Amino acid sequence: MFRSLVGAQRRRQFLARLAIGQEAGARASYPVEFARAEQEAIRAELGKTPRSEVQDAIRGRISGKEPCLLIGGPPCQAYSIAGRVRNRGIPGYQLEADERHSLYQRYLEVIADNWPLAFVMENVKGLLSASTSAGRIFERITADLADPSRALASRNGHRYSLFPLSVQTGRVVGSPVDYLVRSERYGVPQRRHRLIIVGIREDLGVKELQPLAEAPLVSVSAAIDDLPKLRSGLSRGPDSLARWLEAIREARTAPWLKDLRVTDSDVHESIVEALDRLVHRGRGGEAVDCAPDPLALRRWYRADGGPMAFNHSTRGHIPQDLQRYLFAACFSQFHGRSPELSRFPNALLPCHKNAKLAVETGSMFSDRFRVQLRNAPSTTVTSHISKDGHYFIHHDPRQCRSLTVREAARLQTFPDSYFFCGPRTAQYTQVGNAVPPFLASRVASVLHSALRRAGAL
Repeated sequence: MFRSLVGAQRRRQFLARLAIGQEAGARASYPVEFARAEQEAIRAELGKTPRSEVQDAIRGRISGKEPCLLIGGPPCQAYSIAGRVRNRGIPGYQLEADERHSLYQRYLEVIADNWPLAFVMENVKGLLSASTSAGRIFERITADLADPSRALASRNGHRYSLFPLSVQTGRVVGSPVDYLVRSERYGVPQRRHRLIIVGIREDLGVKELQPLAEAPLVSVSAAIDDLPKLRSGLSRGPDSLARWLEAIREARTAPWLKDLRVTDSDVHESIVEALDRLVHRGRGGEAVDCAPDPLALRRWYRADGGPMAFNHSTRGHIPQDLQRYLFAACFSQFHGRSPELSRFPNALLPCHKNAKLAVETGSMFSDRFRVQLRNAPSTTVTSHISKDGHYFIHHDPRQCRSLTVREAARLQTFPDSYFFCGPRTAQYTQVGNAVPPFLASRVASVLHSALRRAGAL
């Protein structure tokens, strides 16, 4: 939107004013941009906002004569593997009774009310294994997407051919695993695996869809290491560089470090070196003056980007976590993987039952402290990053911290010009819940080509 309304310089000035908390001034100085942004969005909740109200809002934003596409997916908490683990702990829980389980039917209603040329639906890979007493959820959803009128018992309408993006196929419904898109294979610096289903109206005559073209792996380092180096903060008591340094350097005389000289001398040497070269810098901010120059996806990240980094500020951590991050980052440098809790010195283990259980049994909490490896794509950036940074530790032990919002956004491939509003926890949630924009762009290109060949655009 902004690219078509204002020049890059004006847009950067607008975002910079937002970044330093001058929303009222930004609204007054850029009334057209604010009005357009507010008009574009519809505040509605699937399943609760009446269907007629949703449709009226859609009709108010599209002419009805232009080609219509639907992009998005229904909420997925009921299907995700982590969500199903949590739900098993709820007495009497049944997936059939979970209202989130049927939200995809609201998605079908939007299709049936507008009959778009095509749709793109994204969901978690847990959908492949989710089932009820009536059978597997995935098979039912794909059958309904192929024929929304039948699924909704409504008037006659269009049918859709469904295509995966990971393989070339002319089948109406391919093998379920074909719909699994592994983002790292397509230039995203993150191992994010999601189901993406493309539906194209049968009357357009599209018989096959070209798959996404694979690309070389992009590492965490290539995506974020150009951003300013920052120190973390202390979350308990006053924060200052001197106190931060003191909290970390206490590791020099800690018995666990002396023991490590015998049990893992390489990691011991790495920790000693990191302690000598800790970052003596600030904690960043919502708009940091710098000259970003990423090694990968530069034209994508830096489109419309100015001489600054938005949303690049660090969290505070308790002193014990600082030393855990120090150990974990140094361990990853020499072993090429993030350490399980069983590899942590006993003195650095968290004092709670889950940690003890993880060490003894190798349970799902065994990777509670996870370093994002320098020379590989990251693990999946999820909304859990808003809760703490333990699963998203920076690979540089000299910075001794978790990822900033901007670094997480880089792993999700948000352009640097994208500014996240709200409290930092909300910013992390926005990043974690998103589809990587670079991947979305590549999906759009594939779909655009198919519709152009069919003469629909």
